[in-house]
Amino acid sequence: DTAGGELALDEATFTAPAGWGRKPLGPGGFIDAEYALPRAEGDDADGRLTVSRAGGSIDANIDRWRSQFGGKPEKDSKTEIEVDGLKVIIVDLSGEFNDQRGPFAPPTKKAGYRMLAAILPIGGQPYFVKATGPAKTIESHADAVLTFVKSAKAKKT
Repeated sequence: DTAGGELALDEATFTAPAGWGRKPLGPGGFIDAEYALPRAEGDDADGRLTVSRAGGSIDANIDRWRSQFGGKPEKDSKTEIEVDGLKVIIVDLSGEFNDQRGPFAPPTKKAGYRMLAAILPIGGQPYFVKATGPAKTIESHADAVLTFVKSAKAKKT
């Protein structure tokens, strides 16, 4: 399914762009939604965008993401934007990525990877939007990822 469209979660909605394929979720995960970002020409893998919620402080989560790049990403930036009246943190990391698809799965080292992530303070636990994949693929989707983040609306209770 590459229709894009509205993603309605417990406390927020997002609008996914056309061309993003929503993937079925495995059992018992903490991921609320996952999309495949079609690979750029020359890259050997699609990008992966996930929407999830997690506990822990914002800094602890960013530190965990940095550790997925061996603790010293080649590129490391953090900026703040406003979305629907919320202060959203955008994190952009790149370098050698330790890709681990679950707490007990063995990590796979992947050179030339990038993570573009956003932390949205909605509800009791913040929402995390994370796009990871080969750098060229993530670059080709960077504007769409930011548009997706900016489409977030906290549900009014």
